[in-house]
Amino acid sequence: MKKILVTSLSVLLATGLVACSNKQDTAKDNSNTNTTTPNAATDQASYTTQYTTLYNDYLANLRGYSIYDNGDETIDYYKNNDYPGNQAYVQNLKNAYNDSKTNIQKYIDGIKNNVDTTDKELSDTNKKIIEQGEKTISNIDEKLKKLDTIPQDAYNKSQDDFIRLVNDTTKLGDDTKSNFNDLIKDLNKKLNINMDMNNNNGTNNDTKNVDQNKK
Repeated sequence: MKKILVTSLSVLLATGLVACSNKQDTAKDNSNTNTTTPNAATDQASYTTQYTTLYNDYLANLRGYSIYDNGDETIDYYKNNDYPGNQAYVQNLKNAYNDSKTNIQKYIDGIKNNVDTTDKELSDTNKKIIEQGEKTISNIDEKLKKLDTIPQDAYNKSQDDFIRLVNDTTKLGDDTKSNFNDLIKDLNKKLNINMDMNNNNGTNNDTKNVDQNKK
């Protein structure tokens, strides 16, 4: 799975200085600008580096799980790829859920403990990501429980019918929907991070969207 590529980081700096008639005041203003502006640039550059490292380590490789986002998409995927059988399909899905859950938790922990910023907007985004990430993990736990309710005789269904049954079984109510993926995408855009949207296999998602309600 390809890691995301950081293509560019453009930090916009406000540099307007008020002209002063006194040369000493002008020198003082310039001195203040020279100390505060690099700090602002350093803060966002540092944040981007920390965030990108966490994303690459824990979320980027989850994007392959997008084959489980929607029952029809899953069926289409297996038209051109080997279907492992109904029993193995459920086990693969459980593995995907657990892998996503583990990596999202590590990502959240990293945001909590390692990503610092004085930028209020970024700080607020961090809080939302942590909140929605925890909600995503809770959704995954619920989906795992639902998979265990599939009756044994259902495993005798045809491939497509079984995939649809699994999809229906793991759906959650609208009130549980997480905005985790949307927040991540918005933050990538804000930081000018270009996500490689190509999914190369079905072993892993957007964040492999295993937390979403419609599959």
